[in-house]
Amino acid sequence: MKQSILFTAGMIFLAGCEFTFDGKKTARQYARWSADEGGWVPPASQTSSPTAAQMRAEARKAMDGGAYVDALSGLTAMQRAFPDSQEATEAQTYFLIGECRFLLKNYEEAHQDYLKVLKRNPGEDLLNQALSRIYSIGLLFLQGNAKRSFAGFHYRSPSHGVEILTGEDGLVTRYPYLSYSDDALIEIARYYFDKKEYPEAEQVYERLVKDYPDREWYEIAEYQLAVTIHQQIRGVDYDQSLLKKARSKYNLYRNHHPRGDHIDQAREALREISEMEAQHDLKVAKYYLRESRPEAALYYLRSVLLNSPNTEAAREAREIYRHMAVYSGQETEGKVKASSS
Repeated sequence: MKQSILFTAGMIFLAGCEFTFDGKKTARQYARWSADEGGWVPPASQTSSPTAAQMRAEARKAMDGGAYVDALSGLTAMQRAFPDSQEATEAQTYFLIGECRFLLKNYEEAHQDYLKVLKRNPGEDLLNQALSRIYSIGLLFLQGNAKRSFAGFHYRSPSHGVEILTGEDGLVTRYPYLSYSDDALIEIARYYFDKKEYPEAEQVYERLVKDYPDREWYEIAEYQLAVTIHQQIRGVDYDQSLLKKARSKYNLYRNHHPRGDHIDQAREALREISEMEAQHDLKVAKYYLRESRPEAALYYLRSVLLNSPNTEAAREAREIYRHMAVYSGQETEGKVKASSS
């Protein structure tokens, strides 16, 4: 008796439900969208079901009305109901889904939708729209204005922005000559520079200088390239190759932009580098003097006087040089004057 009552109750419950074993029946609730009627409106007939094209058209109406949640639910329902239809699989649908998620600030999933657009050979207009959105999403992550999700946690990930823009399959990697490719790179270079990750910034600025010499960022990129190398110099006791490299890049900037916005800073940086190189050679000269190796000391003193005659190190080197006699028998005073002239 108890089992009979439960069975009867269950049948009554099921009779009140619209059970759906095929996708098309689930589509009924997305037959029509109306702002005046509060969203999705099922058809009056219990037997009629919308087509994939009708569902997408109604979802587009919802988008145009600013109802992005409704539009997204309608588009994804259409894909579930008609998975093999043209409407479900073509680039336009994935773009619309991406747009809904982008406008709902679900940037991580929107990025994946736009990538699906690229894989479906879209027309030129749709391609450019998808690429522009990917660029925007990359910047949003890079600048900390978008968050990733993992296990219910939301967190900022600027590195994800770098990956979107310049990763192995990133936007600039695959489409290096977009009108905003150099804009993306300058933002990434600034991101690395602000984090004091100078070797990484150097690589990006180098890429900008090499690949985009005719773009608006060329001058600043060339100057910043020199600065990033300069910032990696730890002192006169370390590898001199960075000093030489920085000097070379500042000189390139001076030659290419004699009236540039940063010409005074470049000249000051070159004076600083010259002083550092002179201090290094003076220090080596003093070492050889302590080791009673005057010929080696003279070699480095001459280097200071010839290559950096206007530095503080040169003044000290000149004093040391004047008190030494070269083994050829010539007084060093004459050589000092010659090297300084």
